[in-house]
Amino acid sequence: MKQDEYLAHDAVGLAGLIAEGAVTAAEVLEAAIERAEAVNPTINAITLPMYEQARRLAADPPVGPLSGVPFLIKDLVQDFAGVPTSQGNSAMRDVPVREHTEVVRRWLDAGLVVFGKTSTPEFGAKPVTEPAAFGATRNPWNPGHTPGGSSGGSAAAVAAGVVPAAGASDGGGSIRIPAAWSGLFGLKPGRGRVPHGPVSGEVLHGVSVNGVLTRTVRDSAALLDVMAGPEATGAVRIEMPARPYREDVGRDPGRLRIGFTDQAPLGPGTVHPEAVAAVRGAAAVLAGLGHEVTQDAPSYDGAQFAEDYVTIFYARIAARVAKVKELTGCSDEAFEPDTLLMAAVGRSRSAAEYHSCHNRWHTYTRSLADFHSRFDLLLTPTVAAPPPEIGAYDLSPWQQRAERVVLRTHTARPAYRVILRQSTQRAAMTPFTPLANVTGRPAMSVPLHWTDAGLPLGVQFVATTGGEGTLLSLAGQLEATQPGRSDVHPNRPMRRIRAHRTAPPISLRHRRRWHEATRRSTTCRAVDARGGAAAGRVISELRGMGIARKGALQAASRNIRPGGLGVAGSRGVDGDRWNRARAHGIHGFDHPRQTNARGQRSGSIGGQRRLLVPRGATHLPPGSCSRGGTGRSMGGSRSSVAGP
Repeated sequence: MKQDEYLAHDAVGLAGLIAEGAVTAAEVLEAAIERAEAVNPTINAITLPMYEQARRLAADPPVGPLSGVPFLIKDLVQDFAGVPTSQGNSAMRDVPVREHTEVVRRWLDAGLVVFGKTSTPEFGAKPVTEPAAFGATRNPWNPGHTPGGSSGGSAAAVAAGVVPAAGASDGGGSIRIPAAWSGLFGLKPGRGRVPHGPVSGEVLHGVSVNGVLTRTVRDSAALLDVMAGPEATGAVRIEMPARPYREDVGRDPGRLRIGFTDQAPLGPGTVHPEAVAAVRGAAAVLAGLGHEVTQDAPSYDGAQFAEDYVTIFYARIAARVAKVKELTGCSDEAFEPDTLLMAAVGRSRSAAEYHSCHNRWHTYTRSLADFHSRFDLLLTPTVAAPPPEIGAYDLSPWQQRAERVVLRTHTARPAYRVILRQSTQRAAMTPFTPLANVTGRPAMSVPLHWTDAGLPLGVQFVATTGGEGTLLSLAGQLEATQPGRSDVHPNRPMRRIRAHRTAPPISLRHRRRWHEATRRSTTCRAVDARGGAAAGRVISELRGMGIARKGALQAASRNIRPGGLGVAGSRGVDGDRWNRARAHGIHGFDHPRQTNARGQRSGSIGGQRRLLVPRGATHLPPGSCSRGGTGRSMGGSRSSVAGP
């Protein structure tokens, strides 16, 4: 099978070719392996090739709805009997598992040919995929940037055309975040929809769920049909849908009531203008499609939510570290420092504190349920900013020194508030996704925006319990409105492509004012002073707790990087800059003129704030157009690193 033919089909399309006898499963697999060998040296998505096992499977695949289609699974919670599940950890990379997880067994029974495992951050604990054990996974749209995490390896492989779909999981946004930053469609099923067994009934009290990342909506629907359903060891059994999910893709969703927000739960000033443009552009398109769109959001304490989520998540990391030590006999040297700090914090909290945090989760469920009593869907940015550069989530030198001090002196509990504050700052790029996990609601990220730099930026929709069908119907409607894009193809180098935009672009005048505000020397000095002052406060708190000696703290303070307390560890950019930009009117969505130089017109949604709406708003943002009768693709799948 030639590469251009392989790249032009989604999973359903490939399965159709194989079923018709136009091509064999073995030929399709070799095309996938060829593609992987071409691009993986740059994107670093596949950590464990399984080519020989796959060739045996492809020789006689089971008869199923996706028989013979190449597939990759995530190297976390998706076990394949006889091969390791490293979880992104160096000590586990050579420890084989005994049995398939239930979702992997269902994929194999459907005829999928698994030929490798994809990279994940250590224990899936970060929204970027840069494990020390395997190295950074890179975004095919621009290898200098991350594809997201924790399903970053799967996202990069799908976006680069290695496979049309790949296994993923989501415990706080790990399907939707990489979907948003890689230009893919990502659906997180609701709690209990897809099994986690047989080893685990639920992960993180049901917060984590299995799923997939795909380029087309129909692939996600077909794979959800394969995955969904109860299992004997499952903790819950929920009602199955009235019809197959694949039938929802072409079904009219009707007129939906959609509430949207571009404000992060962590407070104002933490959302990048591109993310605001993405969600407001999506709102305009939805209104153009006849949906009732209103600016509204659930009401809950974002800071308390962050603490409640982090407390339980870090406790799980502590349990994972202890389990790996038990299985392998390894020492702390086998773990990343960030992982060890999370584990130390997890151990420092009492059982009563853990219970209180978990008990408060229900208040967030009630808040979202109240919202869904008035709206069918919640629309937000999936992430608060475009894809960061590789290394953006690394701690600054002074933070690394403080981390080592806390670990060496076993003082995670007295330093808890300091660590929590730093964790919240690092999570400022991804504040929207965990709510759907904690409440158990289904949610999806849809690729409806591309930045001027050619990077994708998705928007999120959250439905009520059992709303997977509604999400797929809406996604199918959005996908069907996209015009075909002949300029985007998975094997065309990125530098030749000028990415299009659907959401209202930030005007050139506003963009210039933005850069002037951020580059002004007085502003930079103020940011540096605040960064140094904040670092000094943290160090003073540590010293006041008796955590470190004066010499170590002085050494840490000498290594403070200007702007090191920026959003998510970004270089020299912090939340205050976003506030200043907003104060300067940089967003550009309330411009009084009816028409601007780009031919845009003003409009309104549900009587809310005025915004710029592109002409022809029913045409959505760019995604690659599948050929050969495979249907349109939402995710622009391409690679800047190789072509056939």
